[in-house]
Amino acid sequence: GGGGGGDVEDLGGSAGGSSGGGGPELCSFYETLESQGTDAMLPAAVYTLEEMKELGKAKGWCPYFLGRHVIAFANVVVYNYQYLLDPKIS
Repeated sequence: GGGGGGDVEDLGGSAGGSSGGGGPELCSFYETLESQGTDAMLPAAVYTLEEMKELGKAKGWCPYFLGRHVIAFANVVVYNYQYLLDPKIS
C-alpha cells in the first residue's frame, strides 16, 4: 500500500470525488491512487509531464501525487532550474 498523504479536499467544485457522510468532498483521482496503492505504479521508462497527465487520466490517478511518489525512484529528474535555486518557489 501507499504511505503518507492524508485526506485531500477537492477544491475544484464538482469535478469528481466522493461525497460521504457530511465530511469534505475528496478528490476521486487522489482516492483512486491511494486505494490502488503506490508499490508497482509505473514501468521503468522516461515520462514527460504530458504522459504523466495522460496516464493519470486513463487510470483515474492523480498525476501530481503520482509524480511526487515516483520522483523518489527516478534516476534523472528534469525541472525548472529556478526551483533548485530558490527554495521559496518549491
